[in-house]
Amino acid sequence: MGLCAAAVALSVALSCSSDLLLVAGDLEVFPNPAQPGDSVKFVFQLTVVPKSRYVAKVLINDTEHLRLERFEAINGPMEINLGDAADLIARYGEGIHRGLVEVEVTDRSVIARSGERDFLLQSASP
Repeated sequence: MGLCAAAVALSVALSCSSDLLLVAGDLEVFPNPAQPGDSVKFVFQLTVVPKSRYVAKVLINDTEHLRLERFEAINGPMEINLGDAADLIARYGEGIHRGLVEVEVTDRSVIARSGERDFLLQSASP
């Protein structure tokens, strides 16, 4: 089985060309639910091979929250710290929100997206 075929079987989003493998796997949000004082993280599997310039955009409720620009090869988990839940609550409000990460290899305009994940922001434990 080729590298692209194996990646399709294991991931949510995939883009293959003869010399590029871009995969963004399922997203997890930690902690979920989150409350003030918690450091919220998005964690997902990312494959960018070979070394390439890419942008990872964190989207919350279809709005760009932040972006990271990197030039590297990666094949493993990527963790993005979004900051304190209190700051997220101030910006997006309490309740359930939808997050995802979009990764674009910038010199090729190739994009992969993680799966969407709902997460809860709350002001205090019930």
